[in-house]
Amino acid sequence: MKKCVLAVVLSAMVLFAWGFLSWAVLPWHNAVANQFADESAVSEVLKENAPAAGMYYLPFAQEDLKPGAVFAMANVLPDGFDTGMGGMMGLGLLG
Repeated sequence: MKKCVLAVVLSAMVLFAWGFLSWAVLPWHNAVANQFADESAVSEVLKENAPAAGMYYLPFAQEDLKPGAVFAMANVLPDGFDTGMGGMMGLGLLG
């Protein structure tokens, strides 16, 4: 049992270290992240149309997706969140 717990803890530490390296050292995430042309306008539209924190889909129903139409998935947090590295790393270690 002790060996199993030790293996789990060591594995978690290795995964945590890899997560840190892949986000803080390697610029992979920059290749897939884009910035809105007008962040202020998008922010206002989200505040008006997504008042509660949660995941939002556009269109909401898959059958409403028309060819050439915009599809979006957004994790909306109307009240914002703490972007401090310590808190985010702690969440990564726990999650």
